[in-house]
Parts: sequence; C-alpha cells; structure tokens
Amino acid sequence: MSDGQRERSKLSEDLKKLVLNEQRARKSQKRRNEINEERRQRHMEKRMQEREEENEYQSKYRDRAKEIQEFGYDKDYEGLLPEDFANLTEEEIQLLGGDEKYSHLIKGLDLVRLEKRRRELERQQEMKKKEEETALNAMLHMRSFKSALASNIYDCLFNSKERLNDVNTSNKKREYFTKGRNTYPMQVEGDSETVMFSIPVTAVHSKQESSSFSSLMMDTLSPSLQEMITKSLANVGRAQTKHRRRKEKKVQKAVDEDLDMFSD
Repeated sequence: MSDGQRERSKLSEDLKKLVLNEQRARKSQKRRNEINEERRQRHMEKRMQEREEENEYQSKYRDRAKEIQEFGYDKDYEGLLPEDFANLTEEEIQLLGGDEKYSHLIKGLDLVRLEKRRRELERQQEMKKKEEETALNAMLHMRSFKSALASNIYDCLFNSKERLNDVNTSNKKREYFTKGRNTYPMQVEGDSETVMFSIPVTAVHSKQESSSFSSLMMDTLSPSLQEMITKSLANVGRAQTKHRRRKEKKVQKAVDEDLDMFSD
C-alpha cells in the first residue's frame, strides 16, 4: 500500500471517529434535555398542585379582623358556647381558630386575639350584670315623698344619725386646734450655733393642760439671748442709717444746666 493510500485511509478513519463522536454527543445531549424536561414537568405539576391546595384553603379562610372592624363584633364567635365545639368537625374547628396548630394560618386571627376577645366579653357581661343589680337595688330602695314635711321627717329619723356622726368626727378634729393644745418649744439657751440652728418641735397637750394656758405667756429671757437680740437690733439700725445718708447725699452735675453753649 502506497503512502497516499495510507493517508486517505487514515483520514477516512478519523472522519468516521469524528462522526461517531458527534452522534454520541447529540444522543447524550438529547438524553440530558429529556431528563431536564421531565424534572421541569414534575416541578410544574407539584407547583400547580400546591397552588390548587393553597387556593382551596384560601377560599375557606376569611379576614375576621376586617369583619370585626366593619361590623364591630365577630358574628361567628359571639354566642358560641363550649358545647357547640363538640358538634364541629376538625376542619371547622381549625378554621374557627380553636386549634393551636392551625390558628396561625387564619388571616387577622390568632390565639392571642381570641383570648383577648374572650376576656372582653366576660368583662362586658360582668359589668352589665352589676349595672342590672345596681338598678334593681335602687328601684327596691327608692322612696318617694308627696310633701317636703314627710321628706324632712324621714331625714330626721333615719339620716340624722349619719349626720351626727359626721359632726362628732369634725368636732374631734377641731379639738386638736383649740388654744393651748399645740405648742412649739424652742431652744433659747446655750451657745449661738445651738440657738441659731435649733428646730422648733411640735408638742400636743391634753385638754387639762391646755386649759391652764392663758392668752399672754410671761417669761424671762436669758442674758445671753438678750445681748444677741440687742446687737442684732443695733446692727439693723446702723444699716438703715447708712442707707438713708447715702440716699440723701447729692450727686454733683457734670454740666451746669443754666450755661448757654451758643451764647456770643
């Protein structure tokens, strides 16, 4: 076999290998595309199924928070007694928010809101019951009089005791402010610092002790206190005299007002 023939046979073999490799690559790529398409189809089917389930759930849910804002109350919850829950199916209980596992799925409704609404209803019922009892007691104890004389007689017989007790209480409080009951002892003896910084103390006396006090109390002062008072009064007098002299002193004018500046 000549060299030309060998080269042609080699080229033909290489061409065959290239064609075979290309065919294999196309087949593998086609297979990969088919696998990817199958995966995409499965994902799309799963997604569509999830959307259908979600739409089915959403069609059963209601925005109860919006309904409460519009109507002012929850018409499905009010008047629902505990025994009524026994007749409901599990799905209905879930949609009403009575199940802790599924309550978070309901729009605008959760366990905290249910508990809050329950407490509000209980409080309103208790207040309404108390108001009814108060109104009933008022009607039972209500008395009407045809004349002012009858009303005054009733007050004197039944209400005078309470008024008398109020008067006695007021009189007891007034007794603490009678003359001589309260006194304020002060420290007037000792060194100057002790007298200056001493704080008066409140002393409450009995009725017998207060009766012995007169309107004018006479007593003698210690010599040291008299000397301090005399010095204080003297200092006050000197200060007033100096202030008066300083005020009376005339201030000399810088320019004579009678002098004419434009005279020839």
